[in-house]
Amino acid sequence: MGEPGRPIIQVEGLEKTYLTRTGERVKALSDVNFEIYDSEFVSVVGPSGCGKSTLLRILLGILPKSKGTVLLDGSPIEGPSNNIGVVFQEPVLFPWLNVFQNACLPIRVKKLDRALYEERSRALLAMVGLRDFSNKYPFELSGGMQQRVSIARALVPDPPVLLMDEPFGALDALTREYMNLELIRIWEESRKTILFITHSISEAVLLSDRVFILSPRPGSIREIVKVDLPRRRSLETISTSEFGQIAKFIRGFLGQGDGEGTAVL
Repeated sequence: MGEPGRPIIQVEGLEKTYLTRTGERVKALSDVNFEIYDSEFVSVVGPSGCGKSTLLRILLGILPKSKGTVLLDGSPIEGPSNNIGVVFQEPVLFPWLNVFQNACLPIRVKKLDRALYEERSRALLAMVGLRDFSNKYPFELSGGMQQRVSIARALVPDPPVLLMDEPFGALDALTREYMNLELIRIWEESRKTILFITHSISEAVLLSDRVFILSPRPGSIREIVKVDLPRRRSLETISTSEFGQIAKFIRGFLGQGDGEGTAVL
């Protein structure tokens, strides 16, 4: 799916309005416009409540839009798609299944060829560094290892697009740094198109080709920042002046005390 230089996700004039229980209309997103290209890594940052997760749910096809156009490889997103994988903040692993069985869940749900995709599951667990943990259960894993299982599981059906909703937000700082480096490696090996939602400016700059900055509610694209830093990036990248300048520029749009206080360098 997708050709080099061709948009794989296109959003134009997107709006989302909720109707509260009291009958009040609340606009979560307003006139959102962007394109994401094949194999690109894009992060979305913005104040709390600006509609980041709403945007993700619309792209997943589990929340209807109120207005606008949302296309995946040229076709409207009108429901859940096998061409989009998702990783949430919590791993959501079944405690009675081992690592391999949890990774293989999409095979059963999507009725995929068992022999072919079980082999793919083994390869993906090896790619995320869990080859020797296939028979372990979730309670035997650290938080970072559990999240790596969820990343492998999302990749099993081989979707061209991966949506990630603050997947490392619940991890401690050191584990989060390690997972950022792991995700860079996984992305470089898989070449998936990734849309990554985060509250951390540092994380967004380290990971991304571009960063979308959302305005306060109703959320719209306030600025798109190109991250022109060499790949492959490492923790040393964070200490460079170029990294600091990009992060400072993004922080200038978000300000202080607006829910982005966790976005530290």
